[in-house]
Amino acid sequence: MKGKRWTYEEDRILITLCREKTAKELSEILNRSVPSINSHAYYLRTKGHDVPLIGFPKSNHRTKYDAETVELCRELADQGMPHWLIADKMEIPRGTVHDWCAYRSRR
Repeated sequence: MKGKRWTYEEDRILITLCREKTAKELSEILNRSVPSINSHAYYLRTKGHDVPLIGFPKSNHRTKYDAETVELCRELADQGMPHWLIADKMEIPRGTVHDWCAYRSRR
């Protein structure tokens, strides 16, 4: 059985708040499940909306590196430091740093 349909207003709220709220917080605001929030965010991206992956909160037990580390790596890359050097200095796998800087993960 499918859940209830998403309304235009819910789409607008998700698109507006997705950069400042976690999926858990959005699920409480929209009265939807976390998987539903993530699934609909993916659907909106396929339709051309600028909706990033909705990340975990900073204190999530599943994250190995905190949000400050990710942002520091991105700032260093923006200043021109090569990804491999950032990875070596921060002692983080090169692929992880590359994915962060390319916004493939931890958006």
